[in-house]
Amino acid sequence: MITSRKILRFYIAADAIMNEQVFPHGWLKRLLFPSLIERFLRTMRIAEYYQYMKSKSIIYLPIYLWYRIKYHRLVEKTGFDIPLNTLGYGCRIGHLSSIVINGNTKIGNYCSLSNNIVFADGWPKKIGNDVFIGSNVVFARTLTIADGCKISSCSFVNRNVLENNILVGG
Repeated sequence: MITSRKILRFYIAADAIMNEQVFPHGWLKRLLFPSLIERFLRTMRIAEYYQYMKSKSIIYLPIYLWYRIKYHRLVEKTGFDIPLNTLGYGCRIGHLSSIVINGNTKIGNYCSLSNNIVFADGWPKKIGNDVFIGSNVVFARTLTIADGCKISSCSFVNRNVLENNILVGG
């Protein structure tokens, strides 16, 4: 949860470092050709911050609503259905395609998400830190994925992975 501007800047910087291959390089390219993924992650982090701040004071409600509207417009443009306060800092999103995550899922820090990922049902899922999730992966049921795991492409994951740093596929 982003509770201060210092933490907000850290989250945005960590996302930018992890996505530096996706984001355009140089200030002129970023100004003229902004990346949708960069805009999505930045708007998501700012909306998370103002969601916390509106619970502290009603003054922040209009700002929160403004960023929430911007966030939902970017959800429609990018195809990412990611609720607020779901992703840890330094999340890498490699491609513009469908990513569907339910609200009960918590994804750790420095995770890498490929395209067409679905966290299917409403069951709670906990994904550890530094996890790579390949393309076309579906997660079902209550799950816990340990730190450092790699989920191979076209997998259906319905069991816990409790060992660190292993490859899961199938």
